[in-house]
Amino acid sequence: MARIRTPIPAALEHTAFTSQEAYAQGVTRDQLRGPNYQKLHRGIYAPTAHSPTSWDYARIVTHACPRAALSQISAALFWGMPVPLRFLARTCSHLLGALTLLSHHGCAPEKSSGFPDFVYPSYHRSPTQPCAEWRQHPLASGDVVNVELAKILTGFGTGGSAAGVGRLWRPSTAQLWKKPLPVMSRERTFLDLATVLNQFELVAVGDYLVRQPRQIYEGRSEPYCTIAALKNARESYPRIDGSTNTRWALDNIRVGSDSPQETLCRLLLVEAGLPEPQLNKPILLSGGRVIPDRDLVYPSQKIVVEYQGSSHEEAEKAQRDHYHASALRNEGWEVVPIYKDDLPNVGWCEEFPMKFRVDAPGMPQFNRVNFKSSPYALAPDPRDWPLVVKVREAFRRQAA
Repeated sequence: MARIRTPIPAALEHTAFTSQEAYAQGVTRDQLRGPNYQKLHRGIYAPTAHSPTSWDYARIVTHACPRAALSQISAALFWGMPVPLRFLARTCSHLLGALTLLSHHGCAPEKSSGFPDFVYPSYHRSPTQPCAEWRQHPLASGDVVNVELAKILTGFGTGGSAAGVGRLWRPSTAQLWKKPLPVMSRERTFLDLATVLNQFELVAVGDYLVRQPRQIYEGRSEPYCTIAALKNARESYPRIDGSTNTRWALDNIRVGSDSPQETLCRLLLVEAGLPEPQLNKPILLSGGRVIPDRDLVYPSQKIVVEYQGSSHEEAEKAQRDHYHASALRNEGWEVVPIYKDDLPNVGWCEEFPMKFRVDAPGMPQFNRVNFKSSPYALAPDPRDWPLVVKVREAFRRQAA
């Protein structure tokens, strides 16, 4: 007579779990050894059909190590910060496109290594949990935010809530939760990212944190933090790793950038010696007509630089862009469209053409980069970047 498989409890069906959690759900030791389950690590299991994620492991580590806190790349993903594609699993890269995380309606981005980043107080012995990547440094009381179960099970991003990422765990796992999820604060996560991101990428994270949100689209009207708050966090840790990157980034963060690509355009234009543009400024035309926020604006030269991301390909958006561009040109403005092929890659892999990739054959590998004094040269020379050529030519036409 054929054996009938015992159904997997709903709380365990879509997550990794410990043997103790399985026993509490009525699963026996023999059943754990059966075909319904797979052993991932000592004392850690998952349903055979389930591919464990870094978020699954994060929940287990949270319960096993009460003093540990989610940190660095994992904390950045949790808070919805723009993270370069090289840190993300291939399964999310095609969904995320260019440095844009999924909304709270989708699933959360997954780390490429498959293991969450956790930090542990340096005055304690490091945990031996095998399903996490560990770091140790001092933890101040204000560095850690405890996120309650109700938030992490429903997802974030609406009603002015704390983050803008997708749902990390299914509501069915509620029975497995025993305590809130400790996460490094946004300000401290910004400091920690200075050791794994280059300076341009770090500025993009800072711009995301301080940008002024739009209530109608995001359900919040206050920025996640201010430039002053980031500087105060930096001053609290004068000897923190990556301080050079952090200092450069803090000098270059601006309020007004709506995407990492807009940040990159601004930094590259300034790097090439062009003036710093205003960000997402409405333009008043004759007759009182107002053109809403444009990406990069040079009012004195009457030049607008617009990054044409994937959202601009939508029919309604494209029609609106055409109308605004026509209205500006009729008033003597120059509108310069910028596409991803116009940008060199300074760290965001897989998004830009190979000819501009700094990780292309013959180009040196790097982690931290000082763009002012680095011995390598981005390819091609800054004055020859298509972005810079387009804008410089617009300056010449407007001056003629």
